[in-house]
Amino acid sequence: IVDGTHNEDGARVLNEYLQSLNCNKHVIISMMVNKEHEKYISYFKDIASITTIDLKTQPNSINGKDLKEKFKNVPNVKFHEGIEQAIKSVKLANGDLLLITGSLYLCAEVLNLN
Repeated sequence: IVDGTHNEDGARVLNEYLQSLNCNKHVIISMMVNKEHEKYISYFKDIASITTIDLKTQPNSINGKDLKEKFKNVPNVKFHEGIEQAIKSVKLANGDLLLITGSLYLCAEVLNLN
């Protein structure tokens, strides 16, 4: 799923949907620096892994390493520099879900890969 939510309300609604799914959920995320990162991620429950990335196309984005540090209390967080490396790094089993979220700019970057 490529999703453009980037605030608390979006995260809450997205997580309500994710909770209705019976599968392992993996998240790749990048966000703008002015967002409430910890509040956003606090809505996500039962996530198998989170990968933060740099969004190099946007100067107002938070560095992926800094975002990973903000998520230090969340289990299974890792960092990759770019979206392609992050996608390749996620070990998906049959039926698992990959969610890419946190920024409309990130959605555009993902769609440009196609």
